[in-house]
Amino acid sequence: QLDLCLGKGSQNVSLQLRAAVGGGTCARLWTGGILLAEWLLHATKDGLRLKGKQVLELGAGAAALPSIVAARYGGAKNVLATDGLEEVVEQMRQNVAQNAPLVQCSLLPWLTAGRRRYPK
Repeated sequence: QLDLCLGKGSQNVSLQLRAAVGGGTCARLWTGGILLAEWLLHATKDGLRLKGKQVLELGAGAAALPSIVAARYGGAKNVLATDGLEEVVEQMRQNVAQNAPLVQCSLLPWLTAGRRRYPK
């Protein structure tokens, strides 16, 4: 259990992260996700308009913190958080359900798409 205070402690988000074999991505909250979530929180207070917008987070990880902030504090209309690993998406769903249930979570296997050959 990890409890985060964002925006100088005025907003709280509670996350569950689990240890992954070999310390994989599901086992950590990335600094970039924290920074983007903080930026979104401050930017919406400074005039960034997410209300009524659609938000897509690629590689959200188990925390999906920017997606949670966009939905919960930014008022985004539709938020979709994605990741390329099913076990990460399962943990993401639990965190989203606890913090911003309107966020949709989806598996997006971009490694497969990246290896595909496309006609020129």
